[in-house]
Amino acid sequence: MSKNNFSLIVHTNSPGELMTWVEPFIKNFISIKPNSSIDLMLLPCQYASGEEAKLAKLIPGVQNVYSPKRSEEHTSELQS
Repeated sequence: MSKNNFSLIVHTNSPGELMTWVEPFIKNFISIKPNSSIDLMLLPCQYASGEEAKLAKLIPGVQNVYSPKRSEEHTSELQS
């Protein structure tokens, strides 16, 4: 990565969060740091429809989307 690049991981858990703050936040972030890498980690949520990963992949600027299961595994790996 060059000096101007930035890596961002966003954690979110509900479908409402995905559309109400995550999408506008990423849009704003990209306008400030256009050469950034953005990963979105979905966390378990009782209100999840199961379509969150599909929707998240449509958000411009998001490179990787992790399912709730993969997000938990990744977090556990980081804590080891």
